Formats: sequence, structure tokens, C-alpha cells
Amino acid sequence: MDVKNGRIVVSAGFQYDFDKPTAVYCFSLDGKIDPDFNSGRRLEIGRGLKLDHVRFDTQGRIVLAGTQFSPPTNRALRVVRLNSDGSLDGAFGESGFFDGAPYYVAANDLFVTGNEIRVLSLFPPTDGPFYEVMLKLLD
Repeated sequence: MDVKNGRIVVSAGFQYDFDKPTAVYCFSLDGKIDPDFNSGRRLEIGRGLKLDHVRFDTQGRIVLAGTQFSPPTNRALRVVRLNSDGSLDGAFGESGFFDGAPYYVAANDLFVTGNEIRVLSLFPPTDGPFYEVMLKLLD
């Protein structure tokens, strides 16, 4: 959840459920649905996608980070950027999506400042423990 300029954005994903999308909601500070975000409806993104970190950037766009799950146990970092109206930001990554596979497998935290997106992620070496790394994406 994040709050900025009178808006609250919330995301809800389903871990290990390969058929469920992440749901994104936007509200005003008084708890009413924001009619300017996805025409006042819940926005569903992807399947098997758990985007549990969300932040507004300085331009009012919404950045989400999390994990893409695919059978049987594969995981990959995903970052999505939405315009303030809930549409995918085609100027970011590939049609609004950044795919961290195969090198990054999760988002442990998300930081957005200026034109930078930083994701605290996990890097799996071929043997041994996971390493936590900071991944920096530019606008």
C-alpha cells in the first residue's frame, strides 16, 4: 500500500496460485473508489503474479514489484509500472513489465525515488544460499 496526493493504492496477490492475478485498487483518502483509476474498477494484472510491493513515483505513476510463479516451482522477479489511470506504462520495460528471470527470483522490498526504481531482490547462485541484492532500474 502507498499513499500520495490524496490517493491510496493497494495490491493483493496470491502466492503459489498459478491461475490468480494480482488485483490493484485505488481509493481516495476518504475510502471511496477512485473513478480515474481503471474506470473505478479493480485492475487485474497477469496470472500467477504476486505484486505485493507498491509505490507511487514522483509523476504519480504506480510501480509494483513481486514474484511471478509458474509450475512446478519456478519463480521470477517482476516489476510493473502503471500510469496514474491504471493503464500499463508502455515506456517502461517491455509494455510496462520488467522481467528479472532467470537471475532474480523475488522482490523483498521496493524503493522509488526520482527516476530510479530500486528493488531488493534475491539472486540464486548455482549452489549455496540465496544472496540479497539491490537491483537498480532507470526510467
